Amino acid sequence: MTAQSLVGYFMGRADTDSARSVARLTCYWSLATGTALCLFMIVFRDAVAWLLVPAGAMAAFHPGWLTAAFMQPVSSLAFATDGIHWGAGDFRYLRNAMVAAVFCGSAAVLAVEWLMPQPVLVWIWLAATLWTSVRAGFGIARIWPGIGHAPLWRDTEGLTD
Repeated sequence: MTAQSLVGYFMGRADTDSARSVARLTCYWSLATGTALCLFMIVFRDAVAWLLVPAGAMAAFHPGWLTAAFMQPVSSLAFATDGIHWGAGDFRYLRNAMVAAVFCGSAAVLAVEWLMPQPVLVWIWLAATLWTSVRAGFGIARIWPGIGHAPLWRDTEGLTD
């Protein structure tokens, strides 16, 4: 939310250099935070399982939890880039990236349903990881190197570089 507000503020002032700086720092901090959360989830996996998971579900919990833990860095990057694009007013691109991500994620979920690979919970989390990775990939590509008519790469007079 902060990046969205700051990017919007600097874009409104036609200060794309500052908006790019906010985007860069937001992505670095998001990646660091997601990595820290991933490590936390790995380290405290057994404590969370003891506290929240019935004994009969432990076999399904552990691999699903680790898969969810490993997706945290890319998830945080996807959420950060979503906010950056909102702040930059890049709604059309964000919509198109979401459509591509939903298509990929939905295809993966349908494949899981059709193939029923074991353990299913891990495969569902992997489908969610694919969905999030596509969002993050499109988000980063629009910010760096700035594919298409990227708002963060327009100069102060509204012209693209």
